[in-house]
Order: sequence, then structure tokens, then C-alpha cells
Amino acid sequence: MKCINNVTRATLTTSVLLLTTLMIEGQETEPEPTETLPEEIVLPQTSVQIVNATSVPEISLMVDQKMYYPKFPQGLYTGDAPTPKLKPLYTVTDLATNTQVDHQISYDSNTHQSLIITGDFQMVPAEESKTDATEEMSDESSVEPRVNFLLLSHDLSADEQPLRYRFHNGLVDQKIIINDGQNGQWLEPGRILNFYGQPMVKTFTATIGDKTHSVLIRQEGSARNCTVIFYEKAGEPVFMRAFENNKQSFIFEEASDSKAQP
Repeated sequence: MKCINNVTRATLTTSVLLLTTLMIEGQETEPEPTETLPEEIVLPQTSVQIVNATSVPEISLMVDQKMYYPKFPQGLYTGDAPTPKLKPLYTVTDLATNTQVDHQISYDSNTHQSLIITGDFQMVPAEESKTDATEEMSDESSVEPRVNFLLLSHDLSADEQPLRYRFHNGLVDQKIIINDGQNGQWLEPGRILNFYGQPMVKTFTATIGDKTHSVLIRQEGSARNCTVIFYEKAGEPVFMRAFENNKQSFIFEEASDSKAQP
């Protein structure tokens, strides 16, 4: 069986939801944020990281009408950091088309969470733009950009056994078959599939159309839960691995089956 090596590794760390360091293929740059969040309103018990898993090359991100991420490429993310508000308004814009979406988020208090943004910003009927069944539908006669906001908690409930490996299908219109070596399960667009009580090293397969991708999850150091997110880049499905660390850090990797190595 072939294991996928990451073709691109991008790490983006933040302090109080601001991008401070960007790592792309070993090149480090320091983007200049346009705003600074007031320190006096930071809620240290509630931490959030934002993941750009959209199917467009680059977006911008505003928080409460203030620009914090002028250029936010797909496949990058903010670090796990305190959020200043529990109900911020996010505005995301596809920089290629200037298509804009507003969405208000309600974060849980005293927890760590990930906000995953997916979609291709194509204008579609309102009932087709939401792949998450928990999102409210707008007027069915209207059209709106196909963009979704998924909020995930990093916590486990009392009856959920670590390690948890979960898969999120952020592809616009493609189903995925996730196989854990015993059974294959369908994963619809916008949905999540959870596996509990997993070992430190595990290889899954993900079949999309007529192609099967190997998804290797390997723990290095501390054992952490992991989320694998599928999205589209340059017309091809890719995925990111998110190893959850409720204290300080996350690791994201991007992989493509086209560059699989033995």
C-alpha cells in the first residue's frame, strides 16, 4: 500500500487571532495585519483556530467589519488562540471574483474549537448553498455563494474513547468512501465521519470517483485526536491532517494522491 507524503506543508501561527508567521515550503514571511484586537476583551478560556479549506486559491477574512486577513490562501490556518468575542461576524471574500459572504459564529465558552471554511463561492440557489443540515436556509428563491462554516469542538464526551480520527468532506459535489481497513462508509459533502479508540498509527483509504487515496495518520510525540479535511485545489481533491492540541499547537499537512510515494 502506498502512503501519501505531504506535497505542501503550510503552518500559520497567530496571536489573538492575527496571522504572525507564514511557512510555505520553508520560506518564512511576516504578513502585516491591518488591525489589532483589544487585549482587554480577550477570553483566554475560549480558543479558536480558523481553517481555509475552500476550493478557491485565496480569500480575505474580516472580523466584525475589520480586515484581519487580507490574503488568506487555501490550505492555511490560524493557530489555536484566544478569541476576543463569542459571537463574531465573519466576512469572507473570494479575491479572484470579489464574491463576499457574511456569517455570524456562536462559539462555546471555555473550550477549544476549529472553524473550518469550505466551498467554491459559486452562486447557486439558496437551498443548494448549504451542505450542513444545521445551517438555516434563506429565501429559497434567492441565490447565494456556496460557502460553508463548520464549527468543531476539540473535546471528547465521556463515552467517546481516544484517539478520535474524524473525516470532513469539504468537497462541493463529490462523495467519498472512507475505509478503516474493515468497512467502507459513505461520506457525503459537508458531513463528518468519526472513528474512536484508534491506534497511534493508522492507514485509511479514501475513494473519490475512480481514484483511491491512502490516508496515513501517524502520531509523533504526544497522542492527539486528528481531523482529516478534504477540499479541492487546482481541480483535484486534496486533504489536510489536523492534529488537535488543546493547549498550544496544531499541525496541518496537505497531501495529494498524485504525488504518492512508496
